[in-house]
Amino acid sequence: MSPTVRTEFKLACPRCGSDTSLQVTIEAWADLTVDGPEPSDHYDWNDYSACRCTSCGHEGAVEGFRVAPESLPPALKTYRFSFSETYLYETTVEAADAKHAERLIDDKLQAEGPDGFEVVKAVRDEICFEEVLP
Repeated sequence: MSPTVRTEFKLACPRCGSDTSLQVTIEAWADLTVDGPEPSDHYDWNDYSACRCTSCGHEGAVEGFRVAPESLPPALKTYRFSFSETYLYETTVEAADAKHAERLIDDKLQAEGPDGFEVVKAVRDEICFEEVLP
């Protein structure tokens, strides 16, 4: 089993369970030169650092994303969504279950603009939605 953020840091989003879409604020030392700061390789973060999930938008302190090993959210599954009308559209999302994946795909389509979402609604019978097996 490959190491993950969930297994290495015991962190996952408390809302959607993702451990592949987390961002954390860090403090870093930088050498100050006349051209401006040049960050070094040394950085630090802790339980009070800001953390967010780019998959569902949940934000909070790192400590709120920490999960006990026995209560880790289930690993996310990958779902593929595609359809074809005048062009082929395909995207994948990681979600806890199919309903969650459908909501994430709807959000993604709406973010891309009304045209994409309207095309999808018009060709609902040609849509392929499936779980991608590892």
